[in-house]
Amino acid sequence: MVDMNEQVFARGVSASGDSWSLGWQSDKQPGPGVTWLRITTPDGHTHKGGYGSPSISAHSPVSIYTGSADHVPNGAILRVASGATNLEVTTSDGVTRNLALVPHPAHENALIAVLVYPPGTTITSVRVVDPWSARDVPITGVQV
Repeated sequence: MVDMNEQVFARGVSASGDSWSLGWQSDKQPGPGVTWLRITTPDGHTHKGGYGSPSISAHSPVSIYTGSADHVPNGAILRVASGATNLEVTTSDGVTRNLALVPHPAHENALIAVLVYPPGTTITSVRVVDPWSARDVPITGVQV
């Protein structure tokens, strides 16, 4: 059953053919609601996960939610402040991807990006580019 409060605000297909949807839904409690990522493989396996915290962290220029499940590639939701113009992410298999940034429909001043990447790999580096600079952001949080 689809929650009528769900709002999909970005869709895409990974290099390996996995489709993804990025969405948001309000919850009954006051607060930011839930931002989620649904990944579906070409053979129909699906995983949906997300976070309920505010989009932008006061402690880092990038906030990252990662998720994984059996038979589905890893997925990450990356959040940056709206001044960013590009987000480059490198995974432990040595692949660097430029991610598209989209505005969050419910969180002011937040841009969101999605990364779908192979199981068994992790995010090793993130580079945030804005009109004034480019900076590497250390990866300090646990990845699942």
